[in-house]
Amino acid sequence: MKKITSFAGACLLLAGAAVAQDWPSDPIRYANFMPEGFTTSLIDQYVVDEIAARTDGAVKIEIFHGGALGGPGEMIELVGSGAVVTCPPSVPRS
Repeated sequence: MKKITSFAGACLLLAGAAVAQDWPSDPIRYANFMPEGFTTSLIDQYVVDEIAARTDGAVKIEIFHGGALGGPGEMIELVGSGAVVTCPPSVPRS
């Protein structure tokens, strides 16, 4: 069982490296309606920095804080229209 788990982990690691290498150069656009210094925004920034570090900068994520692209009720529409790729979970609908 230990060998299977190690093999599966190695496969995932190699697949992740291949995916990061082939990632498009366009950044992922992330809309966040919370202020930049808010706790969850700081966590978001940490995750973005870790992804950049672990992919050697191949995967870039651009965060728009403080409702720069829209308020809480507009997040779902932003994703649906393709203006952004993702937004915070549990977004209230207006």
